[in-house]
Amino acid sequence: MISKPPFRKIIPDGIEERWATVHGHRMRYLFGGTGPPLLLIHGLMGFSFSWSENLAAFAQYFTVYAPDLLNVGYSDRCDVNPGLQATATQVLDFMDAVGLSAADVIGTSYGGTVAMMLAAIAPARVPRLILVAPAHCGSEGNRWQSHFFSSRAGALCAQFLYFAPAVVHAFFISRMYGSPARALPGTIEGYSSALRVAGTISPKVDLMRSWKINFEELAEAMPKIADTPTLIIWGDKDVIVPVSTMNELAAHFQNPSTAIIKTAGHLPYEELPEEFNRAVLDFLLVPVSSTR
Repeated sequence: MISKPPFRKIIPDGIEERWATVHGHRMRYLFGGTGPPLLLIHGLMGFSFSWSENLAAFAQYFTVYAPDLLNVGYSDRCDVNPGLQATATQVLDFMDAVGLSAADVIGTSYGGTVAMMLAAIAPARVPRLILVAPAHCGSEGNRWQSHFFSSRAGALCAQFLYFAPAVVHAFFISRMYGSPARALPGTIEGYSSALRVAGTISPKVDLMRSWKINFEELAEAMPKIADTPTLIIWGDKDVIVPVSTMNELAAHFQNPSTAIIKTAGHLPYEELPEEFNRAVLDFLLVPVSSTR
């Protein structure tokens, strides 16, 4: 008998749902494990659900924290600055709220961008970085989305996401996975459930309007993190942030580690979680002093 693949859970087994107050608003996060702290920052279209296949593996060695940033997932929808520096400060304030003086940080896609800015504004609080196909200065020169969603027509089109979240996420999965057949049952339903929460789309449109200036600010910040021990991970079938830009990003760091996950797309932690988890743990289980 062929066993069915597991159904993805919003809250993985062995992981707790918790809440923190950040900027006067409720921020949801997933928590578990023991050991040194590990903070995971999701991407633009994601939330803590993105890490459903990774948290339990990491929790065997680390205390994991996976927040839903404000205005996404199941955190509060509220009026906060969507800019890059403001979002990095939001993460810093989350760390304060849960008592984290420092943590190794994993960030994916735009969450990786936020992780880099976080390390730049508070270097003592981010001993090590793991960047998963992050949007970076070399990849974001002229993204059409930032121009389109800054227009009235683009803002109107964005509202479509409210009415057909499952269709939208099915489309995104088809583009973001190297092999869409690897998407576990429950993947589209999990993402779509959070997208249906009122107040989700407008902040994303506001973020796209500030896209250009965000990466200008990141360019100025990159020299501040050059000596941060960093692992850069990419799927070699990534069509969202092309793996061809990996070397350009790596050049900003003094001695980065790199890992390419073959046949994976933009979300290797979902698509091939065992390979992803192994690459991360191989990096993190080396003492910090040995990575410098």
